[in-house]
Amino acid sequence: MKGTLVKVIAGGIILSSIPQMGVHDPKVKASVSTVPATVSLTEDDFTLISQKVSSSGRKETDLEEIQKNLQKLGYYAVQTMTGSYDSPTKEAIRDFQSDYGLNITGTANQETRKAIEHAVVKQELITDTKNYLGVPYVWGGTTPSGFDCSGFVYYMFNKHGVDMPRDTSAGLYTKGEFVSQPELQPGDLVFYSVDSDKVTHVGFYIGNNEWISATSSKGIAIYSLDNSYWSDYYEGAKRIY
Repeated sequence: MKGTLVKVIAGGIILSSIPQMGVHDPKVKASVSTVPATVSLTEDDFTLISQKVSSSGRKETDLEEIQKNLQKLGYYAVQTMTGSYDSPTKEAIRDFQSDYGLNITGTANQETRKAIEHAVVKQELITDTKNYLGVPYVWGGTTPSGFDCSGFVYYMFNKHGVDMPRDTSAGLYTKGEFVSQPELQPGDLVFYSVDSDKVTHVGFYIGNNEWISATSSKGIAIYSLDNSYWSDYYEGAKRIY
């Protein structure tokens, strides 16, 4: 961490990059006087204690943001964001990692942080899908005036900030990673092959064994994975974001 100054102020740590100058330089001397003789920080420490200013004006650590996101997702039950790896935080991270097929460590590495951020986006997306219930089915449709199944997926992802090109259900099935039914999480895509040897239909898994899609019979509608018609054509599920 050459050229990085570590200052300890009122129990908090602030990292600031400075040019490679001697500690006797007048621009540095005043700050260095408050730094302990030995500071040992790992790369993860530097990542997790990096600071940003929240809307309230106080300092908020990356770990506090992770705690808030885990709370949104239903994993972190404690009301106070501690910004530290206490037992509730480690347990929440482990539970999330287990549900999303990640290496279970109890700490938020880069892969876990990315998965948490994506899960929050998908949670908001899934909540929003229900605002389109009853919108009619239109072949090739990609707008609220009418959707087809893949057009609805395209529209919702892009509306929520995920840059996704227009594709068919069969094309979407070639992307992402396979997810078994017991491992499904909100925002995963479920695929069906209706009277065909290839994928012909796609929808969003929304939780509680249900999925939502644009269907020719009902427009945007919610179905159970156990639906007597659709379950016969179930092909598989993918996590593409």
